[in-house]
Amino acid sequence: MDIIERAKKLVGNWKKFGSFAWHEQPENPENWCIVYTVNRDSDLLTESNARAIDEIMKPFVDDETARAEDHNHWAYGWIRGYSIMVYKDGEIAEAFKAWHGIQERLDNYPVMNEDDWSRREFEATLENVEQVGKRFLKDGAPDTWVSDVERMLSESEEYHNEVESRDGGGGYTSDESVQWAMKELGIFDE
Repeated sequence: MDIIERAKKLVGNWKKFGSFAWHEQPENPENWCIVYTVNRDSDLLTESNARAIDEIMKPFVDDETARAEDHNHWAYGWIRGYSIMVYKDGEIAEAFKAWHGIQERLDNYPVMNEDDWSRREFEATLENVEQVGKRFLKDGAPDTWVSDVERMLSESEEYHNEVESRDGGGGYTSDESVQWAMKELGIFDE
């Protein structure tokens, strides 16, 4: 979609939102759109992309041609994104050009920052290992036990797939796999 088409499609889009009240509208709200980047139920990729988008949009928030939006709904929870000036003095605003560039980039490849996304997946995997393993942990285990268990599982032929993210939430480990790794490490509480 080219920028002119996207601008026509999004300008004033908030008027079509059901059960929506926009408090603290900017001046000339009919020249603005609202876009969302992350919500309560977002996966790690969406959270990572939202962070990268925040960095790109920050200068436009600072110059007031975009505004961070944080909306709530009693049934759906919270949702965050931006209101963006689409037209300024009859021309497409720079903030909207940035948003269009973000969308083109995501259309070509869905990851804005590989390193951030990978870090989030790894940290979620460690959290999942800890949730399973803390029930079986022997007193006096080293502080590194979570990463030690993750490493054992990732190097295991039988269990390596449990530490790979398959659904956007990091790797999920079974009781069996974590117990195996903890026994191997000598930190399993019999």
